[in-house]
Amino acid sequence: MTNTTTELSAMFKEVYADSLEYLLPKNLIFQQDIKFVPAEQSPGGYYHQPVVVKHEHGVTYQKGDAASAFTLLAPAAGIIADAKLIGAQLVLRSRIDYECAARASSGGKRAFVAATRYVVENMWQSIRKRLEISMLYGQVGIGAVSVVSTNDLTISDATWAPGIWSGMEGAITEASVAAMTSSRTTPQYMTTTAVNLETKVISVDAAAGSIAATDLLWFKGSIAPAGTPVYHEAAGIHKIMTNATTLFNVSAATYSLWKANTYALSSENLSFEAVQRLVARAMAKGGDGDYTLYVSPATWATMMSDQAALRRHGDPNKSARYEIGAEAITFYTQLGKVQIKASIYVWEGFAYLIAPSRWHRVGATDITFRLPDRGDEFFLHLADAAGYELRCYSNQAVFCEAPGTQGYISGIVNT
Repeated sequence: MTNTTTELSAMFKEVYADSLEYLLPKNLIFQQDIKFVPAEQSPGGYYHQPVVVKHEHGVTYQKGDAASAFTLLAPAAGIIADAKLIGAQLVLRSRIDYECAARASSGGKRAFVAATRYVVENMWQSIRKRLEISMLYGQVGIGAVSVVSTNDLTISDATWAPGIWSGMEGAITEASVAAMTSSRTTPQYMTTTAVNLETKVISVDAAAGSIAATDLLWFKGSIAPAGTPVYHEAAGIHKIMTNATTLFNVSAATYSLWKANTYALSSENLSFEAVQRLVARAMAKGGDGDYTLYVSPATWATMMSDQAALRRHGDPNKSARYEIGAEAITFYTQLGKVQIKASIYVWEGFAYLIAPSRWHRVGATDITFRLPDRGDEFFLHLADAAGYELRCYSNQAVFCEAPGTQGYISGIVNT
């Protein structure tokens, strides 16, 4: 067999392309719970979603023994707004040298898998991880600095998530001031050299220079800080939940149904009582049905203890019924069933109450090895090196059709 891109691509399709793209690593629960919906872009590149932001109010009241036909109040129309969003693009590049490719293509399917498996699977896991992080914290940063010590940056407890940083040695980051109005330029870009998941310390290859406490860290290129920052990633769940101004062309300041609910703790453990209070606020804006509360593993541990106490002493009726399983705690509220799931990507200081049916991943394509207009050609010749290149590509954004029925809890401290 000759070593051509056509033959390599044919082998790649047979081994990976038709199966790998349906495989999600188990810990990526947001991509599992929030489904991807392909959508057509308008000529301007936007996806348009109609959303209800105001109820109808042309309601007339009249007692039942009215002597004659009564006057009706004028219509007071509700409003269905046109939410506009644009998908952000992710591209991951990796390379395979000619020698490795030659061995892979000449030895049949088994040799091809042996030569490419770890590269391909690592690409898939790596870009899926970046997407999971963007789904949560797109446009807000991946963590806030609390302490700077030469080349060591300590991430604040509130914005620490072990899943974001595990395996990130070699990742390039940049820092901005908390207001995102300017970059820290000495240095602007830093390569992560070590990660200590116990102490929450990220070591970088250059002295932190002007970086200070409260600064935000970003993956390189995901933001261009300025008076009005330019984001190269889509708004994530945290941004959508905390938005109080205009997002997706709809104003949360004007329409209360476009503003998510919040419940603030005073630096304390997350309790089931706090969740119930947030649930009540979601109900007030029309929330109903089943929800999921996403928490950090540290919060999950404290809630397990809380759940055990409530199970012993709680009221035995349905509203106080708790079920514990290997992957989720389930309890019943006045809103409906709430599952509590732990994610290694959720910041320790926050929890997110989400009705997955109200959320979508909207875009041109979920993550794929098929590049636009390239068909089944997966391998590209490197222009300046003896090898081939593989790429993963995605165009999508996370979207909530009813933020007012969702909510988040802040101020969590796990003790």
